[in-house]
Amino acid sequence: MCIRDRYMGKNGKFQAQQIPIVRWICQTHNLYPTDPDHVYHVEVATEVINDMRSIVTKAWFSPPEQKEEAMKKLLTEEVPPQLKALENYFTQYCGENAWDKNSIGFADIQMVDFFTNIFFHPDRVAHSGAVVEENAPNFKKYLDNLINGPFKDYLSSRPSCSY
Repeated sequence: MCIRDRYMGKNGKFQAQQIPIVRWICQTHNLYPTDPDHVYHVEVATEVINDMRSIVTKAWFSPPEQKEEAMKKLLTEEVPPQLKALENYFTQYCGENAWDKNSIGFADIQMVDFFTNIFFHPDRVAHSGAVVEENAPNFKKYLDNLINGPFKDYLSSRPSCSY
């Protein structure tokens, strides 16, 4: 979902914040966990993605004369530890089966949105799926399964996003 996409709620009012909209949709359609422990893990994953989004945004909006160096630093120094931490977190708290998903939920939507927009789309900020594979190979497989499975039709037909 692009940040510019809009959702008109039941009250017909304009809603623009992506994560609360997705969270609301997931809660409304039983794609959000009800177990408090699972909610905690989903929220941790979402916050790690938000931290990474901030890092990427800072590099992307660097002054033109600093952008090349900022992007290099992003992909070699800043993102790799975040990816390793994310993979370790999922493995530690969600078990080895965290990577073999048969269902979709809020965290999956957040992961696919962030990684397809930032790392796997050729027109995006940091087109470098290799950095994900090198630093979080299980996580890369998990994303590939989602991207080539339940999200495939959506990703192939969605409108272009401006970030």
